[in-house]
Amino acid sequence: RQRQMCIRDSIHTHYFEPLQLSDIAQAADLSERECLRCFNRTIGDTPVQYLLKHRLLRSAAMLHSVPSASIAEISAKCGFDHPSYYTLIIKSGEDSANIEFDHDGSVSGIYVSNY
Repeated sequence: RQRQMCIRDSIHTHYFEPLQLSDIAQAADLSERECLRCFNRTIGDTPVQYLLKHRLLRSAAMLHSVPSASIAEISAKCGFDHPSYYTLIIKSGEDSANIEFDHDGSVSGIYVSNY
């Protein structure tokens, strides 16, 4: 339980940085394999899947609270390397995430399941 909390804290603190499994595992003082096993057993996702969902949730909050911000700005602030990848994820509902937009481009609904 302590390890899982350490992993989650690391993700929540550094989600906007370029994170890899090795970074997350190192923050919890675990091997990558043990990090995957421990996190997946308690959370049901890999740390990288959880990171993606957290980034999507944070970006959705930014889209809602700062509607004038561009997709490129928000995606960069949330740790996505490319706005096109970010847009693909939110439009496709990949990884149980979907952001719905009104006809004027404002956010009308935000859904991130299994988070």
